[in-house]
Amino acid sequence: MEQSISSTTSLSSDQVPTTDLETAPAMATLAQSANALGPDNEKELENKDIESDIGAWLCVFASLLFLTSSYGFMNSLGTIQSYLTHNELSDYTVSQIGWISGTYLFLSLIFNFQIGAILDRYGPQILSPIAAAFSTVTFLLLAECKEYWHFVLCLGLFGSIGSSVGAVTAIGVVGKLFTRRRGLAMGLAVMGTSLGGIIYPMMLRATFGRLGWVWSMRLVALVIACLTSLGVLCFLPFRRLTEGRSNVQQPQGLGLDLSAFKSLEFVITAFGICMVEFVNYGISGLLPTIATGAGFSVEDGYTLLSILGACSCLGRFSIGFVGDKVGPFNAVVSTMLVIIILLSTVFIPFSTTSAPLMYIFTALWGYCSGSFYVLSPLCTGKTCKPNDYARYFGSTNMCVAVALLLANPLSGILLEKLGAQLLGCFYLAIIILAGISLGIARGLLLKKWYDASIGISTFYQKRNQEGPWSCIISRTPYPEAWYSLCTKMKAKRNIGPLDKRKKLTRCQSCARRRIKCQGGSPCEYCIRTKKTCEPQIVRPDEAKFVSWTTSPQPSHMTKLPVQINEQFEGTYLGHFNLFMQRCQFTKEFVNFGANILPLIHTCPPLREATIAIGALEASRRATVNSSHERKSPKQIAFGSYGRSIRHLQSWLQSADTASCQGSLWCTLLLTLFELTTQISGDQWADHLVYGTSRMLQSSVTLNHRNQLDRQLVGAFRLLEANRAVLYGVDTFISQDVWLNHYSRYALDPSSPVETIFGLLIEISSFTQKFFDRAESFPETIQPGHSDICALAAQGFIMLRRLEEWYESTIPQTQSSDAYLKLALANYHALHLFIYQNYTYYAFWDRSEIPILAEDEARTRIAAIIALSAEVINVSDIPGILTLFALRAAGVTAREMSERKAILLLLDQIAQKGFVVSRRISDDLRGLWEYERLGLLYQDIEEE
Repeated sequence: MEQSISSTTSLSSDQVPTTDLETAPAMATLAQSANALGPDNEKELENKDIESDIGAWLCVFASLLFLTSSYGFMNSLGTIQSYLTHNELSDYTVSQIGWISGTYLFLSLIFNFQIGAILDRYGPQILSPIAAAFSTVTFLLLAECKEYWHFVLCLGLFGSIGSSVGAVTAIGVVGKLFTRRRGLAMGLAVMGTSLGGIIYPMMLRATFGRLGWVWSMRLVALVIACLTSLGVLCFLPFRRLTEGRSNVQQPQGLGLDLSAFKSLEFVITAFGICMVEFVNYGISGLLPTIATGAGFSVEDGYTLLSILGACSCLGRFSIGFVGDKVGPFNAVVSTMLVIIILLSTVFIPFSTTSAPLMYIFTALWGYCSGSFYVLSPLCTGKTCKPNDYARYFGSTNMCVAVALLLANPLSGILLEKLGAQLLGCFYLAIIILAGISLGIARGLLLKKWYDASIGISTFYQKRNQEGPWSCIISRTPYPEAWYSLCTKMKAKRNIGPLDKRKKLTRCQSCARRRIKCQGGSPCEYCIRTKKTCEPQIVRPDEAKFVSWTTSPQPSHMTKLPVQINEQFEGTYLGHFNLFMQRCQFTKEFVNFGANILPLIHTCPPLREATIAIGALEASRRATVNSSHERKSPKQIAFGSYGRSIRHLQSWLQSADTASCQGSLWCTLLLTLFELTTQISGDQWADHLVYGTSRMLQSSVTLNHRNQLDRQLVGAFRLLEANRAVLYGVDTFISQDVWLNHYSRYALDPSSPVETIFGLLIEISSFTQKFFDRAESFPETIQPGHSDICALAAQGFIMLRRLEEWYESTIPQTQSSDAYLKLALANYHALHLFIYQNYTYYAFWDRSEIPILAEDEARTRIAAIIALSAEVINVSDIPGILTLFALRAAGVTAREMSERKAILLLLDQIAQKGFVVSRRISDDLRGLWEYERLGLLYQDIEEE
């Protein structure tokens, strides 16, 4: 980046100036070089060697501190996003939370060109205290944030001001002070970005669990206050170092200048940089989320960010020397090739299955991304003049801001919808596009440099001719120096040694003499001998056949061996994790994949059950190919299902069954498999009754402090409650002993979902007793009988308890909570359920029983449809938990529009995997047909 910004001049002993064209930009012109050769500028640089002053290196240290607090925290946004996803903003999706980070990144970069203009005019003494104040106050305000819009304003808007001012000040000061050692100085300064990527994740990982969100943010504010305060003090020598530099051009204004986009080379280069930045921030922001989704712990996600920052720091420090040797475009294109290989061979196949390979990918990706941060400014500098570098660099950041605004939200949406592997394929396509763009920009710059060098080399040849050229040459202060410049221009390397201009060929005269061709074109030998200096004729390469043989035509085609790979376990476990991410029975299921992974490898029947579910999910997604000689994912699913049952039967006979969590989880997962494959729904009920229920009531021991046990009990309770109320049977979880026992396993026993499902279990048990009692009444019983009145009174009691639940729950709960919507859907369904129970018998006195009004029925049906739609389509709660509510609404629905909406929701549940919902659809269609025939028969009787 540094060598592209300006050219370096020096005076030899005979006062003939020479220009270092190796560090000159690709777009340099003759007029610029002439201006650079002025004696006044040379004296100023000779008299004051800023780059050897200790004050300049103090400014580099200050830049490192400011970049640690600004871009360093920007590289740690994934830690904040992952924590907010699971805690403060758990009600929002990953993509919604990603807009906070996207806004922060966008506003931190979009106005960088304007901040640079202010820095040119006023220096860092004004901007650095502003950056320090804004950065510190941002985290003090973040500690008090509670709502979504709080985080958007504090971090996205207010925090971006401090970050952008601090970063531009840090980079701009280094660019102003250093010319010869700009690469070294800038490399040391930008290491602060990587140091921040190491410090903040490790610090937050240690403080989130112990101190919580509030004090963690306050601790970050303290660290940033110390760093930026020290940085402000270290910037004090800047004014002394820049005094007397009259050649510094003051900005003429602070208006918007987009003239950089007139350059085609710049536009293509900026486009390639934006593409790489999109992928880089997408992976950095979602790396903890991808890790936890693949079954790793939250701590592993924080560790990955620290590894990413450490390797990025190494890349930033080392790649600058490589870029100086081979050229920035050659280095960045080579880096793109390494990234393409890395994504296609490590991230896409193994990002959700192998922890060691995930660590390897993180380390290599950190090195490549750190290298790109150093190379991209160098590439930008090659597209412009030295005095335009700040404007071009700011224009690049403005483009990058748009890419970063979309990086986290769009990547979060793709991760939720497609998974980590398909997201990796999307990133791979973007990197390939970026590599092509940077390669095209390199080619355009090569052509422009070649055309310019040819024009300059002919400049001296026209010097002795009469015409306007001689007038121009005579006016230049050092004509002999210009000749040396023109003759050496073509031999200089601007891009790097990997282009074809590295292979300099001799002219025809020197080739015949077999001597070294020196001095460019014309060469010294041709000038001395007065010969025409002509390049050699390049003959195209030809293939020479030495010998050849022919092979007989094979009598039969050899059959290729079938690619046999039975190690599908990792792939299907990844799909199992994707399926369970859409089955968040309780809020504790967020880390289910990481919790159950060790248990899968120790319990054979559980492993087969998870493979069965994963293979079935893969068959629905069509992401695993099969052939006629390889089993399809669906065949593998049912094969693993059968093996799981056989292993479970033998496993239950062993002595380790009582202490094995895997056997319990196996029965529950087999229940989920049945729900996704059997429309009848009978076998899943059998697994619950004769599997999980019996084992829970037997000698199987559970620990309420174990998160996996709490997840098991929570999921089983919801499934068993739905089974009992749908089948109209009693369940053992309605017993007081079990209710008291279960209260220890609930994360929050007073939550809306826990309390409403407790009422559902109680009402289901009451309904069973209700029908048993009603069936025992004799046919001659009178409506006013005391037993009938008692049953009617119990219905009013149940309705009153539901109303008490509603009055105590709704004012204290956020309406955006998906679990609250599930609870409300069941609340309305229980009302319809109780009312419906009193319509099956004719011995009631209608004045003494609960009667459902038509307006209330339509209101509750509409509420059930709306709430169930949000649960099914928006949240990760499994749709089977809404089957009871939809069935109760369907039984009561009379309007055709209501019935169509209910059938549509049941069909959506089936499309997401739970085909048992079609059983409810068939039952409702049969009921509606029966009611239609009954009304038709009634009309016939009346006629």
